[in-house]
Amino acid sequence: MDNEILTDIEPLDLSAAPVLKSNSYITKDGTEIFSTAFHHEKSFRYNSAVTLKLLKQEYETAFKIGDNTYDISDLEVPIYIQKKKYDITFEVSQDYVNKDKTEEVLTKEFFTEGTFNITNNLEIENKSTTVLSRNREYYTHSFYAGEPNISLVDGFDSNIYVEYSITGSDALAISMIQILKRTELLKEGKVQVVWLLLPLHQKCQILF
Repeated sequence: MDNEILTDIEPLDLSAAPVLKSNSYITKDGTEIFSTAFHHEKSFRYNSAVTLKLLKQEYETAFKIGDNTYDISDLEVPIYIQKKKYDITFEVSQDYVNKDKTEEVLTKEFFTEGTFNITNNLEIENKSTTVLSRNREYYTHSFYAGEPNISLVDGFDSNIYVEYSITGSDALAISMIQILKRTELLKEGKVQVVWLLLPLHQKCQILF
């Protein structure tokens, strides 16, 4: 008897012969077929790995100076304005792919049993929130842009570290290491402070 799928804590009573059972299946042409008869059925559940994904990160897409509005949505370097609110959206899920048909079918099972630990050095301290959506399919981290890091010792670096902790497992992590620099733009005779958010080791110039 092949009992490799049985665990050492699972009792199997063979003092009396169980009733034979079989499973039935319907083929594409409607024919019903049956499995080989068996006495014991071993059910199991497969859990795919939990994944943490960044779905969306808000930033400025337009900037107005006087009567002119400039489209900056295609900039490689997004702009953030101090004291303004921004959202970052994350998805935590277990993904299952059904390959029975020609086209693969992806099914998501959204995971909500863990805890976010977010260190956001871009934000105004103690004004951020991380909330699970009503349909329990994504998390939104909301924050207000604060002061850029002007320390030469730090190389002007400001970092966002995102961890999702699951009991009994290693934490899932996303690290968005970025450089923030202070730029002053003249707007109707007044100086407006904005952030230029630069990916690490990338240089750019923005002209208005």
